[in-house]
Formats: sequence, C-alpha cells, structure tokens
Amino acid sequence: MGSGSISANGGAGGSIWISAPTVSGNGTLSAAGGIGSGNGCGYALAPAGGGGRISLNPVASATFSGTVNVASPTGTAGTGGAGTYNVNP
Repeated sequence: MGSGSISANGGAGGSIWISAPTVSGNGTLSAAGGIGSGNGCGYALAPAGGGGRISLNPVASATFSGTVNVASPTGTAGTGGAGTYNVNP
C-alpha cells in the first residue's frame, strides 16, 4: 500500500432558475459550493468550490422573504468565489 495523499476539491454550487407568475414564501434556496478537504495530515490541501447562481424570474411579483445562499465555504486551501443572486421582474 502506498503512502500518497488524498484530497478533494469542493464542487461548484450549480444553479437554480425559477420562472413563475409569482415567487413568494420564506423557505431556503441554496446553490452553495462544496467544502474542499485534505487528508487530515496537513498534506494535499484542497480549495472549496465557488458558489452557484440563483435566478428568480417572476412575471408579476416577487415577495420571497426566505434565505438565499450562494456562498463558498472555507476549504482546507481557501475559499472559492461567491455566487450570484438575481431577481428579474
């Protein structure tokens, strides 16, 4: 058995596209990036994935008051870029 190191870069957050006559409620929309991880021995550090994109495209109104998360968490070798959140009336 070898003595290599193992790491995994965090994945990107992906995307959420919602198109509806009305967007309302107070739930959670999340397209956050994944956490990068090393092998726990200080080797093979890996960055977190960048945040994704969330787009709300209502025809008439948007009264969504919940939580929106497009952040990048902190990985063992740093944080990826933040994602974007957009509301198009």
